[in-house]
Parts: sequence; structure tokens; C-alpha cells
Amino acid sequence: MIDFFVLCKTMLELFALLCIGWFIGKTKHVNESGNNQISWLIASVLNPCLIIAAVLDTPKSQDSSIVNLAIWIGWVLYIVSILVAELFFSIKKEEHNIYKLVCIFANTGFIGFPIVRALFGDFAMFVFSVLHMPFNIIFYIYGIKQVQKNSKLSMAELFNPGLIASILALGIYYFHWQLPEVLSYICTQLGNASIPLSMLVIGISLSFIPLSIVFKNRKNYFYTFIKLIACPILFFLFAKVIPCTMLLKQLLVLSGAMPTAAMVSIIANQYNYHKEIANANVFLTTLGSMIAIPLVCTIFFPML
Repeated sequence: MIDFFVLCKTMLELFALLCIGWFIGKTKHVNESGNNQISWLIASVLNPCLIIAAVLDTPKSQDSSIVNLAIWIGWVLYIVSILVAELFFSIKKEEHNIYKLVCIFANTGFIGFPIVRALFGDFAMFVFSVLHMPFNIIFYIYGIKQVQKNSKLSMAELFNPGLIASILALGIYYFHWQLPEVLSYICTQLGNASIPLSMLVIGISLSFIPLSIVFKNRKNYFYTFIKLIACPILFFLFAKVIPCTMLLKQLLVLSGAMPTAAMVSIIANQYNYHKEIANANVFLTTLGSMIAIPLVCTIFFPML
């Protein structure tokens, strides 16, 4: 049974860090260029180290069946999510491509990792990273094509640090590789740094978005509801029919309540494709998730 006090305490801590980041951005102590550099550091160095550190102390006797299940369930989850999104947005409108990405791709790294780690521990965070390993591939195959039809897939983008770290973590887990003590220490320390920095970066990013853009489009409220309420319901139904452990079911439901991935905003700005919609939905879903995540866990976890 999930500890509701721990969940609320974790969300409060993350929200406090987010607010500090927002204040730093508003007072212009960090500009957009600096924030992008910190984001790169987190995504390319700190989060990969966190994934590896999560599996370093896993007992050799740990049952590998849950990891095996997480690998294939993750692929099924993303494929089903894309099919549902394509069906939901079957009436073609130009802005629907960005709304597909808003609904499909969640911030499982910057927000998901610290929450899962606080609630379930390091091994569960490793399983969570394996569950969402397809993100690192599908986003660059499917996601970028939605905003730029003529974009060419780069192998450097496909085999990104998050995917490489997940594969390395799987090797450490399955083959019981022992990293030198100094490397273990570095991975642990850098990984621990990713959690507070991630929330500061999100807060700083939100400070750059004009509130008038966020609140003027009523469609944004509808898709925030879809992302934070409808998606957890769909993920809950998916978890009910998939034969897997209780931990995996809980991680699936929790995944559904995650806000829209910051990468959606990044590529929308990069390709100048409905960037106002992307920025507004990242903003609204991130703030809304501070309430939606405890609510979803409280309602759905006992019914699994």
C-alpha cells in the first residue's frame, strides 16, 4: 500500500523546487540559453547516471521477471498510446499533431524519476526507466515526424544518452557487471543531483512562458484534462488487463498521470510548429500534475 504521506511530501518538495526555479527565471538569474545548457546536462549526463546508479545495488537474487515484463509492456504501452491518439485525432486538423504529442509523451524523467524513487525505491526507478525506454526511440521516429514531415532521423538522436544508459543498466542487471568503485560513486552522486536540478529547470522553463499565452486558448484546458485525467484512466484499464506484478501496474498508472514531456515544447520551438500550444500545455500539465498525481494514486492504486 502506498504511503500517502510520503507521496504528498514528495509532491510538496518537488513543487517547492519548481517555484524556486520559477523565481530564478523571473528574476533573470538564468536566461533561456543557460537553462537549455542545464537541461542538456540533466538529459545527457545526470539522468543517465541516475538510471545506472539505480541498478548498482540491486541484489543478485532479485527476480528478473519484472524487468523482462517491463521491456515488452513498455513497447505495447507506447504502440497502443499512438494508436489511440491516431484514432482520437482521426479528424485531421493542423494543430492536432502537436496535441498528439501532448497526450502521448510524458515527463517520465524529470518528474517521474524522483516520484518513483521516493515512493518505491531505486529498483522500482530502474524498472520505470526500462518501462519507458521506448520513449527514447519512438519520440525521434514518430514525434519529430509530427512536427516536421521532411525531417531526417539522426542516429545520434536515436541512440541518445538515455537509451544508452538504459541498455547499460540492463547489462549491469542481467550479467551482474561490477563497476569500479570510483565509477559507482560518480554515477550515484551525479544521479542524485539530477532530481533537484530537474525541478529547478522545469520552474525556470515555465517562467519564460507568458501567462497570456497559457490561459487564452480554451482548448489547452481540455487537453490538460485529457492528459491528467483521461490518460490515467486509460492506463489504469491497460494495467488491469495486462498480466503483470502489482508494482508494474502501479508504475503504469503513475505513468498516465505524468505531465507532458518538456521535449514536446523543445521540438515545437525548434521547428516553429504551434510552439505556443506546446509551451502552454507543458505549463498547464506540469502544474496540474502536482494535484493529479496524488489524486490518481489515491483513487486508482487501491483498485488494482
